[in-house]
Amino acid sequence: MYSIFAVFFSLLAPGAGAVFNAQYLKGLVFILLFCLGKSFFLPLFLRFFARANLVRGLKIIYIFNIVYISIIAISIIDSALFASDKNANFILAFVCAVCARAVQINTLNENIFNMLSGNNLFFTYVKPPRKK
Repeated sequence: MYSIFAVFFSLLAPGAGAVFNAQYLKGLVFILLFCLGKSFFLPLFLRFFARANLVRGLKIIYIFNIVYISIIAISIIDSALFASDKNANFILAFVCAVCARAVQINTLNENIFNMLSGNNLFFTYVKPPRKK
């Protein structure tokens, strides 16, 4: 029963399931990778390894997305496997999940991404504009 709650919190934000299971350090690592992955680490990788080369930059974005999805999947599987009813923290896990989603959504900003990556070529491939 508790593994269902842990998976639910991990689906809201990776790392929240680990917080639910009272594995705070592991949860913090997953939450930081989830929140800052595309908004901080990806532009720095593009700055150092792609510069203005569009093809190399698209390959880095492709590989980074595979790693990002893998981290999310590992977080979900980990929270399901290590769920226990001894130290379940419903409220803390929910607060962590909501805060992590808010940070992840609000930090993926075009201006910040372009400044960290050093050019404005790649943001439209990371987050395509919405159709009106």
